[in-house]
Amino acid sequence: MKKILYILCLVLCSSFFVLADDRYPFMITSVMKYGDASCYVNGQVIVPVTTDKSVIYLSSIKFIIAVDNTTGKVSYLTGTWYDDNFQVTTIVQQGKKANFVSDEYLLNDRSKYDVHLSLVPLQVLSMLENSNTLKYTVTCPGYKHSCKFINLKIDSCYSDLDNFYTHFHGIGGLNYSKVDLKTDVDYLLNYIGLDSSSSLPKSSVVHELGNDSYVLIIPRKDLKQRITSIKLHIKDCNEQVYQVATFAQCGFVNVSANLEPHGASATPHLIPKPTKIPEQVQNQSQNQTSQVQPMQKPEHIDFVYRILNFFKRLFGMRG
Repeated sequence: MKKILYILCLVLCSSFFVLADDRYPFMITSVMKYGDASCYVNGQVIVPVTTDKSVIYLSSIKFIIAVDNTTGKVSYLTGTWYDDNFQVTTIVQQGKKANFVSDEYLLNDRSKYDVHLSLVPLQVLSMLENSNTLKYTVTCPGYKHSCKFINLKIDSCYSDLDNFYTHFHGIGGLNYSKVDLKTDVDYLLNYIGLDSSSSLPKSSVVHELGNDSYVLIIPRKDLKQRITSIKLHIKDCNEQVYQVATFAQCGFVNVSANLEPHGASATPHLIPKPTKIPEQVQNQSQNQTSQVQPMQKPEHIDFVYRILNFFKRLFGMRG
């Protein structure tokens, strides 16, 4: 009996929430799919919808629920609604598209999920007809890195007599992401008189310069033609929501290697990270540690100890 009353209470409360929005109360059938949902490496899902009504207030969709098909885990998704140009919106118009973009780090397991747009909580969802929910099925790759903290930007790109260089920064560093510079970044090269290419020559190298800065170096002898521009893009992040793509026109420097495009300053020195601490550095560190003297107690602290010991002995004698 208590269980039935609980379910009725949930239904009544949910109905109240829907009817309380008297602008455009609607059944979920007024909202329709606009393509498939997408899931990303940052644990985020994007759900596109449209409507057959003149306009629908998206706040009427009270619950967006994801159910893991493998474990049965239930997640109530939070996020933001965007229009077709990925500007924040509160409505969707007839024939137009709105996108629900969930927050990061919500669908973190590599699994298939059912995503429900519903007017009611999950507890009563199974009690209602299918017309009261809009269901998507999406496969998520599993959490790998954040997209929110990436702010990708090309600082310069140019060719000299020996190599092609692209200096860039802003993949977030290890504090926020684990972006692999070789496998998680698309390098789209545009050549003079040739089609663009997203495949780097095998001789290409990407060096970390520190402070979340990097340089791509390609020997010119391995290029099809001179590169006129380059685009970088972090894979599996939505570039309409986050700053995960960048583009730059590239110049040519007809001088010796290691000069910036404007010839003003030298290219940053490339210092590869050591695989282990060199022995001489390690020995120096140990010697310095052994020479450190123990810290002496300040004189006034020693004086306080003597006073305390005096009273301790005094009262001990009286006892």
